[in-house]
Amino acid sequence: MPLWYNTGTGLKPTSFERDNLNLDVFFCCSGPSLGEVDPLELKGPGRLVLGVNNSYPYVSPDIWLGADDPSCYPREIFWEPFIKIMRGGYNNRGCSGKKINGNFNTYYADVLPPESQEEIFSKGDDVSFVWNNNVIAVALHLLFWMGAKRIYFVGCDLDNKGKDYNHEQKLSLDNKAWAMSLYNDLFDWFKWLVPAAGDRGIQIKSCTRGSRINDIMEYVKLEDALSRSQEGIPFNKDLIYGRDVK
Repeated sequence: MPLWYNTGTGLKPTSFERDNLNLDVFFCCSGPSLGEVDPLELKGPGRLVLGVNNSYPYVSPDIWLGADDPSCYPREIFWEPFIKIMRGGYNNRGCSGKKINGNFNTYYADVLPPESQEEIFSKGDDVSFVWNNNVIAVALHLLFWMGAKRIYFVGCDLDNKGKDYNHEQKLSLDNKAWAMSLYNDLFDWFKWLVPAAGDRGIQIKSCTRGSRINDIMEYVKLEDALSRSQEGIPFNKDLIYGRDVK
């Protein structure tokens, strides 16, 4: 089973797999441009907000995913009520001397390096999420497994020539070079992934203004994408008292 949680007496498998999520996904990265977004506007019906790494606490997501040690993230995140997913194998790692694997809505994801990149579209109860040494691939495989059909990237700059992140953390020169190498690898991978996903009926688009990913993904203004996510939802304030329903 791809996902596990701690019952208090051991790990138990669970599944979020679906054929169709029936929600648009706003995938929040922690690039500098995330700070241009009003995080409150992301929330609403018709959409799921997924955040990775230190997009939290600026964004309070519906699902958060981290692939590094808990010390790499704001400590309070592990006591938030939303769904939190960590990389498998980290289920015995604590946070600031406290156990977290039994915390509410905390899950662990099985990951393995893929034999073929096509494995990112694999589904089923025995799948392991694709591990390409970055959280983006794990999160996208999770979303495909959950049945996401339209995914918008927010705060995905893939560039640290200016500010490193939307938050105040600053990288050393060595870490800055390593991060830029990762961004270049992701950019090249997206060139394959976006059309491959499209062939499977999955749309991957950008809501990150000025990002280089806009060269390989359709760019959509965030306000337009948010409006699109609510199309067809029956908003109605005329509530009926239960006894009057026929």
